[in-house]
Amino acid sequence: MMRNPSTPWEAHVYAVNVALLRRGVYALDEFRDAIERMPPKDYLDASYYARWWYAIRRLLREKGVLDDAEVAAGG
Repeated sequence: MMRNPSTPWEAHVYAVNVALLRRGVYALDEFRDAIERMPPKDYLDASYYARWWYAIRRLLREKGVLDDAEVAAGG
């Protein structure tokens, strides 16, 4: 079940994901898969939206939208 964003950064992550999905940068199934590919310890330690942020950055890197340096600079 999706959790409503409760902080500004969570709302930002939510909005970024919606925008990227709507623009067709990646599909929802790819987004879910990226979350599932997180290392288990990282997954368990991460908050709900931290997992989203991880998946967004991973997909943007994998699809060549951003390079490693750009992903690292974005947190």
